[in-house]
Amino acid sequence: MKSINKNFFALLLVMLNLLNHTPLLAAEGGYDLDKVMRVMLIVTLIVIAFVIWLAVVYSEKNDNEGKILKRPLVAFKNYLTKLTPLEKEKEILLDHNYDGIHELDHKIPPWFNFLFYGTIVWGTIYMLVFHVFSDGQVQLNEYKKEIQQAALEKQILIKSGALLSEETVTQLTDDVSISEGKEIYLKNCVSCHGVNGEGLVGPNLADD
Repeated sequence: MKSINKNFFALLLVMLNLLNHTPLLAAEGGYDLDKVMRVMLIVTLIVIAFVIWLAVVYSEKNDNEGKILKRPLVAFKNYLTKLTPLEKEKEILLDHNYDGIHELDHKIPPWFNFLFYGTIVWGTIYMLVFHVFSDGQVQLNEYKKEIQQAALEKQILIKSGALLSEETVTQLTDDVSISEGKEIYLKNCVSCHGVNGEGLVGPNLADD
């Protein structure tokens, strides 16, 4: 049994060492499929080795139903629920009787208390972050930051000369440019702005 455990942990250490020296990302082209497949193979082997180890250990303990393995989970579940065993329900039976329906004096389960007090803590943190210290991204703050970012990007475009506006574009009057512009307009713009630019769904492009 000890030799099996030693061999298992030695194999696990070797696999983890290989996994540690296997980067997922290639230098420039995103994911390297060969390396990803290698990692997936190592993870699969680790899972298989772990399952085999569990099977060997618990078969020697004659734990075919997995009671020993489940014992910590069962204990944790019992801690969260704190249910009274059926044989002890008479001890928590109240005197109330509603048309033959009796009431048990069950305590509130711990999981409900954790959830209840957790919402109070979360609500307090949320209020402080978003409405007291104003560090959170409430809608108004998010809008202001987007406006600042847009103004910054506009300044960058102006300095680089790439900003398109009425002041930065040049009117082309030659027949070739006008013909190309007509084709572009008929292909992309007519459905919203109309054949003559009078406006349909989109705004009027032919007014003053």
